[in-house]
Order: sequence, then C-alpha cells, then structure tokens
Amino acid sequence: MSSPAGQGERIGYIDFLKGLSCILMLIAHAMRVKLGSPDFITRLFSAMLNPAAQMFFFASGMNIILLQERYRGRRRVKLTLYYLSAAAVLFFLGYTYSFARLALGSWQIFQGIAATTALTFVLVRTRLSATAHILLAILFYLVYLQFRLSLEPVLLWYRSVLPPGPPAIHPDLLDAIRMTTNISYWQRCLFTNFSLLPWVSYVLLGATAFRNLREKPEMERRWALGFGAVFILGFLMLVIPHGIEMGYWYADHSVDALYRHVPHHVLTAVGACGLIWLACRRWYLGSAGPRKSPKRFMLGYTEFLGVASFLFFIFHWFVLMSIQRGWDWLVAQGLVPLEMNLHLRWIVACLLVLPLMYPAAWLGKIWSRRPGFVKQAVALMIISILLAMGMLYRRNVQAAMFVAFGSCFGYAYLYPVLRARLKHHFVDRYLVSKPKAA
Repeated sequence: MSSPAGQGERIGYIDFLKGLSCILMLIAHAMRVKLGSPDFITRLFSAMLNPAAQMFFFASGMNIILLQERYRGRRRVKLTLYYLSAAAVLFFLGYTYSFARLALGSWQIFQGIAATTALTFVLVRTRLSATAHILLAILFYLVYLQFRLSLEPVLLWYRSVLPPGPPAIHPDLLDAIRMTTNISYWQRCLFTNFSLLPWVSYVLLGATAFRNLREKPEMERRWALGFGAVFILGFLMLVIPHGIEMGYWYADHSVDALYRHVPHHVLTAVGACGLIWLACRRWYLGSAGPRKSPKRFMLGYTEFLGVASFLFFIFHWFVLMSIQRGWDWLVAQGLVPLEMNLHLRWIVACLLVLPLMYPAAWLGKIWSRRPGFVKQAVALMIISILLAMGMLYRRNVQAAMFVAFGSCFGYAYLYPVLRARLKHHFVDRYLVSKPKAA
C-alpha cells in the first residue's frame, strides 16, 4: 500500500482516477459523435468505457471528505458557506457550456457536479453512519429507476422506428431533446442527463467508502467483497426477462444517454469504480513512484488531467467538433469517405486533445495572473454569447456553437479564480491569527 496521506492532504490517486475518467470520456465521446449501428466488438469496447463519468463523480466524493478533514475543528471557518457558494457559481456559470452545446433543456455535467457534490457535502456533514449513507444512495437510485422504467415503453418504441445506420445530423438527438422537453422542469432536474438522481448516488458512495476506510482501514476487505459482488450482480441483470431488449447491456442511441442508468450500467459502474479505487489505494505510488521516466510522465500527466478536469470537459468537445467539421470539409472535397471510422476518430481525438491540454491550461494560468483578468473573462463570455445568439438567429448553427465556446473557455479560466476568492472570504482569512491587543 502507498504511504498514507495526512489528514486533508491531496492524494495523487484521486487526481489519477479523475484523469483516467477524462481519458475514457474522451474516447467514448469521440466514438459516439456519430455512432450509427456498431458491430458486436464495437459495442463491447464501448461498454468497457461505461464507468468513465461515474468514476469522476465517485472520486469527487473523496475530495469532499479531504476538504472537511483539512478544516476539522476550525470553528470560525465558514466551510459550508464556502462550498455551497462555490457550487452555486459552478452551477450557473456552467450554463455557458450548456448553451455552447445547444442543450439548455436538461442539466449538463457542470450542473450535475455542482448539485450532487453540494448535496453530498451536506449529507456527510451530518456524520450519519456508513450504512445510513449507503442506504440513502440506494434510495436515490431507486427513485430514479421507477421513473426510468415507466419511460421504457416510449424508449422501446423510439428505438424501433429509428432507421439503421449513422444519422446525418443527429435527428435522434433532436428527438431526444423534444422528448426531454415534454417532461416537467423538476423531472428534468431529477431524472435526465446529468441530473441530481442518480448521480448523487455515485458521489455519496465515493465519499462514504473513502471516509470509512480513512477511519477504519481494517474494513478494506469488506469493501472489496462488496464492490466485487455489485460488479457481478450487474452482469446478472442481463439474464433477467427482457434484460438485453430493454437496453440493460448497451445504450444504442443518443436518447439513451439521457437515461443511461439502467441496472446493468449502474451496478457494473459502481463495482468497477470501487475496485479500481481500492487497487489504487493499495498499490498506486503516484507519479513520483515509478523509476522509469515514461511511466512517471504518463502517471503525472493523467493526474494533471484530473486537476484540470473542468477545462478538459470543455476543451475535448471543442476539439471533437473541430475534427468533425474538418472531416466534413474533406468530404466536400471528395478526399475521404462520407463517414470517419469511429475508431480512427477516437485515436485522432486522443492525439490532439491529450498533448494540447497542457498548453491550453498554461495559457489560462498565465492569463488569469494578468491585471483585469476577471473583467476580461466576463467580457469574453458576454461577447461570445451575444455573437452566438446572432448567428443562431441567422440559422448558422455550426458557427454559433464554435463561437459560443469562447464563453466556455472564459468560464473555465474564471471559475478557479472566483473559487479562490470565495475560499479566502469564508475560510482562509479566519485561519490567520489576530495579534493580541497591547
């Protein structure tokens, strides 16, 4: 086992888990830009990428525990106000990304992260037992599942009427959005895409398991057996009546991504997240551990992606859109086939996104240190949104999406600065001891 970290210290394997989830999401998103009707091997490969986002949320729960440990016993510190204020800023500024993706009808990943981590933060502050938190996580998912099963007949019909082959301009996604908007506002907040339920279950389970083993290391074997049993149980979901027909093995279409949490996906994802975390906890030595330089570099860069994950979520979609538009131009010149091979697409995406993430983060870091950065970032966000709205009015959708990403990058660089200011206001200034009066 790697040497135990002190209370509240940053732990390398948490950043590694987040960075690994970013890489898996990149591959999955690159494949699903135009998935079409994949063969068995492609479906199997795509199913292996399933725990990507779940792993990120699972690891986010661990960061909550580390933060609370760091300021435990500091009574003057307003930690809850800091965390909930930062979550609110993340929630609302994240709508710049929703606008750029033309997906304002349901919560996207930033709203999901903000809401689920805020709720988990409050729950773990109650100091309920690990068993109580596990039961809460199960309850949250069961509430979601009853809604998902009630919608299943509509989804079955929807899949049956879709024509085979890759859609031209994602008509399936457009229909998915129409279907989503027919659901009430509160149902969209609770059940669709990156909504509160069941994503909060992943965060709460990660926080609960992490805190329990920090306090009781002897429970490691029980957690390993539990996560292993959950992983196996997920595959048993495939043999229940209509298990495969109801999409419990694989989400075929874009609409399924809005309601992805079928029992097979959830159970295998939770089991995989837990087992991977326990393996890292026991054997991961961090980027400074390996003696060979290439291995140290890969581990270090993966940890970097975990630290810069919010920028990654924005940057990788911008690159994926650029790849697709570039391929469309080559098609128009008659140089390439109509559809880009989906495996070639994720390979090209990795070759572009992963090396370029570091300079993208470095440029943002340099810019954020310049005088007037906050005003400049806000101006960029406003101008970008207004220009994109004008292009949408003129029905130039593709150009509008690209321009709107300017507001996303402004948000990605601005959020850490705003969060640091909130931390200073609610936390850091109370840690400075005041000189005694003479």
